[in-house]
Amino acid sequence: MLAPLRWTRGNALTEITREDIVVDLDAGETGILEVDHSADAVFAFAGVPEFDAVEGLRIRVLADGLTGGGFRVEIEVEIGTLGEDHGYGTEKSDWVLTWRRRGVLADD
Repeated sequence: MLAPLRWTRGNALTEITREDIVVDLDAGETGILEVDHSADAVFAFAGVPEFDAVEGLRIRVLADGLTGGGFRVEIEVEIGTLGEDHGYGTEKSDWVLTWRRRGVLADD
């Protein structure tokens, strides 16, 4: 029988959650969101980020952008989807994305 894992740090397994805004994407357009979460957590082993669903958006995690301190995703706004201008950038649509990522913290 295998012994359970024992962490040397009490908070080694961590989840971070944040909101980020994708600026100026209208229907039919695609953009890239780059997230640096190293100020909140740097993971030695991390899962892919999980996003709350936003109707009309397709979110794809880019494997070449996954690091312990951040990630990159491609966001595509489906044709016929209307967004809102939240006052960032130009008068195009801005999108609020809520995400979470879990992982084992890297040693300091």
